[in-house]
Amino acid sequence: MIDKDQPILDLTNASLDRADFHELALPNSCLSHVDLRRTDLSGSNLSGSELSEADLRGANLTNADLSGADLAYANLLPYDEKQPAKTSAHNLQDMDASPGNADPRSTKLRGKLTPTNLTNTNLKGANLRGAILANTDLRTTRGLSKEQLEQAIGNQKTQLPRGLEPPVAWKKPIKKQIETMDGRTKRRKSMA
Repeated sequence: MIDKDQPILDLTNASLDRADFHELALPNSCLSHVDLRRTDLSGSNLSGSELSEADLRGANLTNADLSGADLAYANLLPYDEKQPAKTSAHNLQDMDASPGNADPRSTKLRGKLTPTNLTNTNLKGANLRGAILANTDLRTTRGLSKEQLEQAIGNQKTQLPRGLEPPVAWKKPIKKQIETMDGRTKRRKSMA
């Protein structure tokens, strides 16, 4: 019913936040633009699935198979319970997602943060173009490559597996990285 090639159900903007989908087999599913904040997807098979622009803030993806999945422009930032809109795709600015930051005039996070858990997640061949990986712990992910990181958005607090270095672009503010990514997309569309 939600096969990415011929979905019968359109889940665009569906709110599935906090759902328990652990160990669910949903390969090649269409979950694009779905709200999956704080959803338990641990052990799930989402290989080849369409998760572009999905809100995965604070989701538990421990041992999930995301190989070949399309995570383009997905939001994998920590989830802030006190200010959930703060790190929504619409409100992203330059940020430092450290729990102790409390300046309400900036976009720094405060409150209780739930990180997106990517422990032992398989990302081999996943499309991470524009995926927001800032402040994410990727140290134990599997299949992650330099090429994938070059297309993602991150910062100096994104923790990478041994042997991988953060791209130079990750030194720029998140907002600037998003603007650069948006600019590239617009140029490609105008050339087509």
